[in-house]
Amino acid sequence: MKKAIGFNAGQYGDLIISTAAAKVFKERFPDSELTLGISKNFSEISPLFYNHLYFDNIHIWEGYNNWPSDIDKKYLEFKKYDIVFNAMPQHTRNDWYNYHHFTQEICLSHGFEPTENLQCNLTKWFDTIPGYENYIALSVFPGYGASNGRTFSVEKLNELVDNIHKLGYKTILIGTDKEPKLNNTETTNTTFFNSVKTMLSCKMLITADTAMSWVASAYNFPTIGYYTRNYIDMKIDRICSHIPVNPHGQYISADKITDIPIEKIIELIKNS
Repeated sequence: MKKAIGFNAGQYGDLIISTAAAKVFKERFPDSELTLGISKNFSEISPLFYNHLYFDNIHIWEGYNNWPSDIDKKYLEFKKYDIVFNAMPQHTRNDWYNYHHFTQEICLSHGFEPTENLQCNLTKWFDTIPGYENYIALSVFPGYGASNGRTFSVEKLNELVDNIHKLGYKTILIGTDKEPKLNNTETTNTTFFNSVKTMLSCKMLITADTAMSWVASAYNFPTIGYYTRNYIDMKIDRICSHIPVNPHGQYISADKITDIPIEKIIELIKNS
């Protein structure tokens, strides 16, 4: 039986996307033992991978940018894996997004052909939290900053939440207290795992290009997402490379965030 450990050690979104690579690996080696390696910097996401369909074990790496650290090397010497996937792999090319979907790129960067089913996958082994049935969850501040054109201004986001409230829904921001406050909107300010539980307890998720969008897709959770070009050389028709596959997701994309009308999002909420 082959023993392997992989794939990307972080960040949160990449860890979720790695489930696509795990699916391909397990289909190729169904009798293998596959361990998910997660950097300690992102270890609070670990519970999402309990009882996973493709990962048999979880290991927390000591290193991230310096992977493998001396401690990581000692662990690998002790475990004697048959296959050790690079926890910090290089992209296949600088402009990979113009050629591959993110899930395809994860597979290719680890050396095997992509899966045909590009959807991420997680097992919902936990209960959701009562009391959020009339809430809409918001994940609208990408981890790399809200001022880089990937999300609306705080003024526009407040316009969005005001209109959501007029529809009779409450709002909760899936994030931390370090992010800007939005009108009459609660904040989770908890672990990543508990934030996911809160999000899944709501009616739906409204999201920018964030890790929570990938999480929602892995649970087939109702989602409205808005996306713009992440890179200057990204072709307009390749914004889709960063959009998760989600049968219950509705996604709006445009060259610039200012090209996405708030009214379109409200319309999608009304029709959901």
